[in-house]
Amino acid sequence: MTVPATEPTATGTGTASDRMLLAFVRLWALALLLHVCMADRHRLDTVWGIAVAALAFAVLIRPNDLRLFGVLLVAQLADMVAEMPYSPNHWMLDGFVGLTILACFALRREVTFDALRRAVPGIRIVLLIAYSAAALAKYNTTFLDPVTSCASAIASRASFGVTRDLPLDPAWMLITITAESLIPILLLIPATRRHGVRVGMVFHCLITLSPAIGVQDFSATLIALFFLFLSAPDAEHLLDRLQRLTGKSAVVRDVRRFPHLAALLGLAVIGFAGYASVAAASAATNVISKVVLAAIVIAAVWSWRQAAPPARLAGITWIHVPMIVLTLFWAMNPYLGLRTTASFTMFSSLRTEGTEANHLFLPSVHLTDWQEDLVYIESSNDREIERAARSDVAVPLLALRSRAMDDADLVVTGVLHGERVTFGPEPDQRPLDPLTWWERKYTHFHAIPVGDHPFCTD
Repeated sequence: MTVPATEPTATGTGTASDRMLLAFVRLWALALLLHVCMADRHRLDTVWGIAVAALAFAVLIRPNDLRLFGVLLVAQLADMVAEMPYSPNHWMLDGFVGLTILACFALRREVTFDALRRAVPGIRIVLLIAYSAAALAKYNTTFLDPVTSCASAIASRASFGVTRDLPLDPAWMLITITAESLIPILLLIPATRRHGVRVGMVFHCLITLSPAIGVQDFSATLIALFFLFLSAPDAEHLLDRLQRLTGKSAVVRDVRRFPHLAALLGLAVIGFAGYASVAAASAATNVISKVVLAAIVIAAVWSWRQAAPPARLAGITWIHVPMIVLTLFWAMNPYLGLRTTASFTMFSSLRTEGTEANHLFLPSVHLTDWQEDLVYIESSNDREIERAARSDVAVPLLALRSRAMDDADLVVTGVLHGERVTFGPEPDQRPLDPLTWWERKYTHFHAIPVGDHPFCTD
């Protein structure tokens, strides 16, 4: 692979298109950095997590070095695979985007901005599939019931309980499902595309404002991807506004003067300060990340009225097809009877387990019996499972088998297919057979309620 002698510099020279890609590289590095540090509670302790954080800071300093960016994408994919099956929704989305970019680098056999530009059409489709899947998943009877809707639960948490007793539950549900349904439609229509970018940025920035909701890594991912739906002139308007806005800050000027020192301090605070105080490290990350995201969104809104052509979504080539198909398949996992977590069903309370799915119109066609073998939990020697049992839940048998591989003494009593069974290691108990390596790496199921308790799952 080769790298051309001339690339756009970090100060913004070069064509508008190159400047736009340079900004995306930085935004993407920020999104990956926030995830690994927040996921590890600011106590990085894995090789891949440390690698992603260190490489992300390096890319923020040298965004024009796409070889460094490519290594960052590889490190993110390695971390994602190492985490599976527990990798969350947006980490999987980040992985599919990274694969799309790396595939275009490999196809062109060069790590250049032209190769990165080739990846953009595929990235847009990947985002549209994932985001549309998240919106569609919310069209279910549980989410559309204001009493059980995740929207109400999240609003209550974000407001520290202030909204719990207010008659606003229908409003939260309606705002959420309307915004998430409207954003991909706005992004698809040329005349509304640039406005859809800003609506999406504002919506996901607002979600991050409460210190009680730690989803700024997810919002950073979406803001970076929404940015790619702007045309180069529109993106340049936004970046000009952002430069003028941040240029007034003495802190920003100091960071630009001493980027390596700022990166080292940032890595220490965001990545490792949790060993001293998780609360302090979380607070610092909250403030820094939310100020950065808010500045980007303010610049986006501020440049809204400046005339700019819409971005063209054309340019899909055969190299994008495998990533698009993989993303679509992943989004279909719950409906195909496969895994029910991290399949772009973010906080939707979607239920596809058993024989009574709760989606209004999407059918569930189970290719396996993984979601049909439900154990209605009565008791367990596992504290977490015992606590869940008091809320009347059912758990797919495969999830209990996976849990038993980490706890050889696990005992669970419940009802499976109408028969009361005690699972455990003793001779008079039914054994929880271990999963194959690929089943354990791939499958991951959440518990589902069987009573009248609120149901809010990621």
